[in-house]
Amino acid sequence: MLLGSALHTGGAERVMAHLVRNLDPARYRVTVCHLMNRGKIGDELADDGFDVVGVPRERRPLLRYLTYRNLQRVLAERRVDLIHTHSHYAVSDATLCRMLTPQRFKLVHTFHFGNYPHIPRRYRWIEWAGTRAADRLVAVGVEQAKAVRATYDLAAGRVGVIVNGAELGTGSVDPEWTRRLVGTGKVVIGTICTFIEQKGLPHLLQAAARLKQQGVPATFVIVGDGHLRSSIEDRCRADGLADDVLFTGHVDRAAARVLPLFDIFFQPSLWEAMSMVIVEAMAAGKPVVATDVGDNRHVVVDGATGYVVAKGDIAAMADALARLVADPGQRRSFGEAAVCRYREKYTVSSMVNSYDQLYSDLLMS
Repeated sequence: MLLGSALHTGGAERVMAHLVRNLDPARYRVTVCHLMNRGKIGDELADDGFDVVGVPRERRPLLRYLTYRNLQRVLAERRVDLIHTHSHYAVSDATLCRMLTPQRFKLVHTFHFGNYPHIPRRYRWIEWAGTRAADRLVAVGVEQAKAVRATYDLAAGRVGVIVNGAELGTGSVDPEWTRRLVGTGKVVIGTICTFIEQKGLPHLLQAAARLKQQGVPATFVIVGDGHLRSSIEDRCRADGLADDVLFTGHVDRAAARVLPLFDIFFQPSLWEAMSMVIVEAMAAGKPVVATDVGDNRHVVVDGATGYVVAKGDIAAMADALARLVADPGQRRSFGEAAVCRYREKYTVSSMVNSYDQLYSDLLMS
């Protein structure tokens, strides 16, 4: 069982989708289980015939910790041998099931949160219990593993690392955005993200303003939606960037439909664990400019596949972007090196094989 809170469009959900789609069906009978809303990824998996089941979490505070009883019934019905959890609530309910049910199963937990030790107190206690109950703990990046070990006082060998794998997916390039971006004479600098504080979008606008002041011929494209979108758009207009920064809104399969139109991928995040979209950009042959958060310094080779700059350093962001805008040859060579690095380290098949080996070792122990 792959168990998460919801199955929307985040990194944890995409890891779960890659696993259920690529694990060998001759060896594994996989159930994808969610504790809250099913979401878009869950709908797609269900439509494709995969076993997707909901165990709604009790929303009343006094009953919230009794959701595990509903999960127990699903475990018994499907005779689950191994649970792989992907959220705080998921590992909490799996831990309670392990403590309070006669059914025996192995428990794996993957950490997806990218800002340890700055985790809300209620989640910290929930996840702490899971770190003691799980048979295996997995971080998605080297830096995240260090932070998790420090946050929960875990031994060095207690947390393994399996990096996220990504792929471009299917879908044709969006004709509307092709028309708007191709042939303008400007270099397209793009990002794909949710409009939340983590993604550092005010810094993107500041970098865009600096490039405009310097006369650098660039257009910025932000793909996505979220609760900060209206405030970011308001700030964009107030800063006189309405003609320089374009907002697409949410685009299904954006990595296939819009990302290929970018000349440079830019991620000014304030924190990350291990960014899936950066890997997608590398797979698409795009040079990357990213902040030095999470595993970005390990994924992007500074000066070879892109540039890694300090978070919040607007001057460094603008300088790195300006260098790439001015040098088509460097963009091409960085993009080619990025594709090679993606194929060597960050494919979906590599990630799935690593989890397959972990499952096999655990089930045979």
